[in-house]
Amino acid sequence: MSNLFDRFKAKNNAAGAAKASLFLTENNANGYMSKNDLSIYLNQLTATDFLRFERMFELMFKRFPINNYIHRVIDKIDNEEVLWLKFKLPNSQQNVRIIYDKDILRFIQDYQEGKFRNGFELEALILEAELALETEA
Repeated sequence: MSNLFDRFKAKNNAAGAAKASLFLTENNANGYMSKNDLSIYLNQLTATDFLRFERMFELMFKRFPINNYIHRVIDKIDNEEVLWLKFKLPNSQQNVRIIYDKDILRFIQDYQEGKFRNGFELEALILEAELALETEA
């Protein structure tokens, strides 16, 4: 159990942050994807691509800036349409390869332009979208 200070800081730091429900078009006219489109996108990802997508959300949740121009490129190895994100960390740079989707690109660009502060990780989005998750044993 965390102490009162930690609970207070967590609640107040998240107060101005975007919630997972705002990502979904069912809850927000300016949202990025419907629950169905999110499900289709996630189901097309390989295990590695899914981990990369999850890592993107982790870095955005921690508010690390993306310091490159984001645009769709064709990966030379597998001919996939991808986005390359370069997150600036305090002592390094983290490159993350994301499978391209126009709505994901808009989400990333809005984050990069400071239109919102991401206040959720991928698991929260999956739960908000009511997508099935295997329970932990």
